[in-house]
Amino acid sequence: MANGTNYGAGGGGGAGGYGAVFTGSGSYTIQYDIIGGAGGKGGSGSSKTSDNNPGHGGDGGYGLLLTQSGAAITVNDGVTVMGGKGGAADRHSGNVDNSGAGALGISGTSFTLTLAPTATVAGGSGLGGIAHAIHFDGGNSTLELKGNGLTKVNSYATIGGLVIAFGTSNTFKISGLGGYFDLTKVDGDKNSTLATFGGFDKIEVAPDASSTWIVDGAQGTFGTGNWKVTQGTLQLGSWLDSATLNGGVDVLAGSTLAVFAAKTSTVSGAMSI
Repeated sequence: MANGTNYGAGGGGGAGGYGAVFTGSGSYTIQYDIIGGAGGKGGSGSSKTSDNNPGHGGDGGYGLLLTQSGAAITVNDGVTVMGGKGGAADRHSGNVDNSGAGALGISGTSFTLTLAPTATVAGGSGLGGIAHAIHFDGGNSTLELKGNGLTKVNSYATIGGLVIAFGTSNTFKISGLGGYFDLTKVDGDKNSTLATFGGFDKIEVAPDASSTWIVDGAQGTFGTGNWKVTQGTLQLGSWLDSATLNGGVDVLAGSTLAVFAAKTSTVSGAMSI
């Protein structure tokens, strides 16, 4: 009679709970941190081998999940919304990592998200690296970054992970007291591996009337007529670099388009001033 092998697989770790779930389509202001739960650690199991047949770590829980389209979310200064970390496996089985995946920071369909200058939104860490910070599904979404007016350092919210907008008619908006923005960070292609903000096909610049957003660098792929300055001033180029805008620019009455004279900036599409 053959002897038994005594292999017993470890149990999988439980998934982390969601930090918060909003079920309405109204307006919400987040004043306190929301962090998804971490996935549980995989069980060790029992085996005669060194790998010990471990269980998988549990996936982290979403930071914030929106279940209805049309919501408007504002994250206040100093507030963090973060996806949960993936749980660890008891050990790796050979070269296979059985850890759980990190979770999305914020996810919803066709919604507006406004981030104050010192807000933080981040994906959780885990198998495969850092999860996306924000998922906009369904199109017709808007991400608004309010600036703090600083022009040589980070002047908007901290983003940990990528921001991806699926569908069409997604707007990337910069407002508030203005500041500095590197154009290489935004791209109309949601599959871009270089840009932090992917899938946006419209850009709106709307700082306070007396404030300025300074942009430089080479913008990613966009269609024509995607830039609109509705308030305040947009300055092309800085002491660091020139600016390359793909598409045209519409400058509405009462707003201003300026050019940093020491650099040669370009706009590929039509301009309406």
